[in-house]
Amino acid sequence: MLIYRTFPLFLVLIYQIHSDPINIEMLVRCDPSIAHYCGKLVYYEVDYQGQHDVFKTHQFCSDYEYQQFQYEKFWPGGDPGKEYEFSFTLEHNCTHTGQRLCIRPHQYVRKYIDGEQFVEFYVKAYNRGENFDCLLALD
Repeated sequence: MLIYRTFPLFLVLIYQIHSDPINIEMLVRCDPSIAHYCGKLVYYEVDYQGQHDVFKTHQFCSDYEYQQFQYEKFWPGGDPGKEYEFSFTLEHNCTHTGQRLCIRPHQYVRKYIDGEQFVEFYVKAYNRGENFDCLLALD
């Protein structure tokens, strides 16, 4: 009798543990008038209860208008829903004054949990963002 109560729980746990690989690609665009800029990218999977799951942090500096990043595939570890919701924050100084700004998209990239997925982000950073700490943006 106990097996009939624990077996459904076991199936739910197995479903949440299973995940297929995710590939992330990011393209950051600055203005060509900016000779050198730096940024910090934080990628996360959105959780509606509790804190978001940060899975990649990357700091960079560039002398180019476009900076492209392709990361090794990763396995997020499952999610209780049928989709992942991915997003990022970018703290950068790609501004005409050199001021650091935070970009946080208000929409998420949704991908199904099943099957290998490809997530692409594109951000125009020049003079865009808000003047606050990007770490606080994840709350």
